[in-house]
Amino acid sequence: MLNQFVGYSQSVDFRLTTEQKARHPNAPNPWNIASLIILISSLLLWSISLNQIDLRQMDDIGLISVLPVSVLLALALVNLSFCLAISQQPLNLPLVLLHIAALIFMLYGITALTQEVPRFGIGWKLAGIIDYIMQTGTVDGRIDAFFNWPTVFILMAFVTEISGQHSALSFMSWAPVFFNVLYLAPLWMIYRSATSDKRLMMLGLWFFYLANWIGQDYLSPQAFAYFFFLVVLAITLTWLRGKAWQPEVLFAGVRRRTPWFDRTYERVERLLKGKERRVAPSTPPQRAASIIIVVLIFIAMVSGHQLTPFATLAALAALVFFNRCTVLTLPLLLALLTATWVLYVAMPFLSGHIDYVAGPVGSIGTNLDANLTDRFSGSPGHIFINYTRTWMSLAVWILALVGGLRRFRNGYRDWGLVLAAITPFPLLLLQSYGGELLLRIYLYSVPFMVFFGAALFFPTLSLGKRWYSTAGLFIVSLMLIAGFLFTRYGNERMTYFTANEVAAVRFVYKTAEPGSQLIAATGTLPWRFQDYQTYGYTVINRLARTSDISGVAGVMSDPRYPVSYLILTRSEQAAGELFIGWPPGTWQQFEDALRRSDKFVRIYANEDAEVYILAKVCPLLKEKEPACNAAQP
Repeated sequence: MLNQFVGYSQSVDFRLTTEQKARHPNAPNPWNIASLIILISSLLLWSISLNQIDLRQMDDIGLISVLPVSVLLALALVNLSFCLAISQQPLNLPLVLLHIAALIFMLYGITALTQEVPRFGIGWKLAGIIDYIMQTGTVDGRIDAFFNWPTVFILMAFVTEISGQHSALSFMSWAPVFFNVLYLAPLWMIYRSATSDKRLMMLGLWFFYLANWIGQDYLSPQAFAYFFFLVVLAITLTWLRGKAWQPEVLFAGVRRRTPWFDRTYERVERLLKGKERRVAPSTPPQRAASIIIVVLIFIAMVSGHQLTPFATLAALAALVFFNRCTVLTLPLLLALLTATWVLYVAMPFLSGHIDYVAGPVGSIGTNLDANLTDRFSGSPGHIFINYTRTWMSLAVWILALVGGLRRFRNGYRDWGLVLAAITPFPLLLLQSYGGELLLRIYLYSVPFMVFFGAALFFPTLSLGKRWYSTAGLFIVSLMLIAGFLFTRYGNERMTYFTANEVAAVRFVYKTAEPGSQLIAATGTLPWRFQDYQTYGYTVINRLARTSDISGVAGVMSDPRYPVSYLILTRSEQAAGELFIGWPPGTWQQFEDALRRSDKFVRIYANEDAEVYILAKVCPLLKEKEPACNAAQP
């Protein structure tokens, strides 16, 4: 069957012959028709298979453990369909774009269609910050570090209000699909600045969505800042770019005085010079408009996210130094804006966390340990996922290296994209970023890495597409799809929530009086999404792991809070076992110890959650809250 699609020999390709085109100039390409039929079939198969997914049966390798074979087959079919479509000459651009849209929907929308409520505990917390801004109309940097970079939260509060929604949670589930569609335009501009080959551009987009497993596209400042990052580089490489770097002015004197250096210089110059895509020079109005847009984006970026301005600054500085950007003041302006914001506006955060910010600077060994060694902990399944993520990242980088070398060998010199791909890596000298910096480095480099990975299959504009190349593309893409399912959704057992868990937390918010303390075993649960400044939040991971009931009672007796509520949920158990590495049975022992103790009373329970208070405060609550009347010892 496969041979019907990929050909019988090296001489076969997926194009109409010249004679066929001459006889039937308007005849549709039969391979495009076959591709469209396969695409529609794969979408139907994928859609009807979603109701077979039982998330409660998920194990420690994540979502892939509960995906039916039909879902995997559907993804393989859409991959086959794409490989057929992109192999045609001339390229049917709308058909290929339709495949990319289908891929985004299938890979990034699957959780929105299969999960009851939005995933990611941090997402619920960010929804609480948006809710705070909607309720008070202000930001307060003393409450939380996020308030020191509030632009995105203010924007989302505005969008939530004008859309008539009560909370950003209403559209949070579809944020990954929204953002990945949003990334299409700047990515296309970036690739178009390096090549006129639409096949290469489209394959770069395809690889981007297969390789972007990091999961920073939920409703977050990082997702918006990433879009800003792509737009700035797209504008710079398209309308603000300069000619290739010409170092002969710098080295002219040395070359005259040093013959051996002159010979070496000539060899290096011949090696580095080559074909680069010529973009029409921008007009003065285009240039002025581009600079204004970039400056406005800078302001939004600097005031909206902590890390992305530094990644953008590194890329722009390299582009300016090598004359790939002719506006020399752009890096200086971004550096000035960043420093001004951090030193003045974000001072409430900086003053209390100066060791956290300045301590890791220059400590590359410590930063690497935090991003590599320290992450390989937890359950065996979780450790396997972390290794898979490492190998997936290395595979993308190796694919980029091989494809880049092939393109280099064919005479192309895409120095703008090369610089943008490698400049995120020095960020390791600055920070560990809570053990997530390598993930962010991968995130910032992957748009450019995948372009060179795509060049492995389309190294030149004139090279035709043969069956063996299509077969290789199908295999590589299939491997990336499999890797994506493991790497992006490997933690899904603890990152997804049920409606029962949300119901338990809503019960607490309805019951607890302002100033109460809300306590969780691991902190991985849907909370903090309302009344952000009203309650105190505490995590008792160590006490829960050792079933230290006396210690738990001591925390709940904190005199600073009138009442303390202990919330236990399914996702917290998953986080303890998966991420922290609790031995089997730890959670059950903790629950049993709570139930046996006469120090606690359970005031709420459902299939996925329980809520406890101290028994000694229950008589007080019986007078004020009817919930305590239903307490179950």
